Amino acid sequence: MKEQKLRRRRSVRFSVLMTLGLVVVWIMLVGEITVGAAVFGLIVAVAVQLLFPMPVIPQMGRMRILRLIWMILVTLWGLATASFVVAAQVLAFRRRTRNSVVNVDLRSKDVFSSTLTAVLVTLVPGSVVLEVYGGRLLVHVFDTQDEASLEHWIEGVHKQEALVLRAFGTPEEVAAIRQESRQRRTGKEETA
Repeated sequence: MKEQKLRRRRSVRFSVLMTLGLVVVWIMLVGEITVGAAVFGLIVAVAVQLLFPMPVIPQMGRMRILRLIWMILVTLWGLATASFVVAAQVLAFRRRTRNSVVNVDLRSKDVFSSTLTAVLVTLVPGSVVLEVYGGRLLVHVFDTQDEASLEHWIEGVHKQEALVLRAFGTPEEVAAIRQESRQRRTGKEETA
């Protein structure tokens, strides 16, 4: 019994970032910036973290902040460009679109990496992840005219996963991605 209390006490963690975020949300809910609202927001933030502790996410300990920022920037760029491409495809009335549902095998079987990859793939217009299971994504893809466009799209999913793994992956996964990149570059140089 005493051991469980001690273990529970050790598992209580306070995140400065979460505390600040919860205080900001509280102030926004109150609708005015006052010392009283901030203090009560701090009390609420601490109570929330005590009553509803977040589980340990081991990948957060492996987070590489520069790679995370790069992943976010690349995703935002993809979001912007894909929005225009999909809008143009939708507005091209005379052109028939051919949609596909495809299985994409991922490098990593890790649930966190697979889920984050699925979220990023779904976020960019033109695709929706229907299911994530065992390191594989089942994805609906908008406007795949031929086999080459489908292969290009699958390669895009693998690039998105590589961004996720570079930001949150194990050292082995990052080394494997670097090795693949080197092989692809040397293969392109040999064919050129």
